[in-house]
Amino acid sequence: MAAQLGKIILGSRSPRRAELLQLLIPAEQIEILTPANSVESGFQDAHTWREIERLVSEIARTKNDDVIQQLEDAGRTDYQAVLTADTVIVCLEPRQVDDKVATLHVLGQPHEEGDWQSEVRRWFKQYYFGRDHWAVTALCLIDSTGWLHESVVRTTVTFRRADLKLLDWYLSTKEPLGKAGGYAIQEAGSMFVESIEGSLTNVVGLPLESLNKLLKDCEIDTAMSKS
Repeated sequence: MAAQLGKIILGSRSPRRAELLQLLIPAEQIEILTPANSVESGFQDAHTWREIERLVSEIARTKNDDVIQQLEDAGRTDYQAVLTADTVIVCLEPRQVDDKVATLHVLGQPHEEGDWQSEVRRWFKQYYFGRDHWAVTALCLIDSTGWLHESVVRTTVTFRRADLKLLDWYLSTKEPLGKAGGYAIQEAGSMFVESIEGSLTNVVGLPLESLNKLLKDCEIDTAMSKS
């Protein structure tokens, strides 16, 4: 069957995800329709990879269901697929570094209504400096026939050893606000990174390699498939 054309609905408030999607899909073929309801993280009791990946996938599906309901309420059928994603930062509890059974901890976005600087400073000191952590993104793509395509991508990020002056400067930029884990790897947050193992775009919030495969499964042409 020949690849189809049609609107790709991106259910996301993230401008970075929109920019990344445009590397695969022409801008005129993309429409942004944000979920009407926010999704609570619910990761407080999730401390294993299975639990975390299940929850992040559920969030991505819930966002997708929200967007599809909006389309149905509007009587719209002029789309080919709806794409949603959710990204979390996963860290290893320091006391578990040498244990055989690792206890994982999920970091969300800093709490803007409180002392977010102290919160992010603690994350850097406790979880980031001189250590590995992971960016985990769940992708959910549902095509116009209702067929569900999903994937979960994990990238290992290693930060340099502590540089408290650099951290103080970084907090002064306010860049951590609204960012999962309190940093943006595509911006000034990259100054802390020593190495990355896996997809860089996954850390930004949209793993292009995995997304390209999902789009191909939906018979949607992408820039990568044409090259």
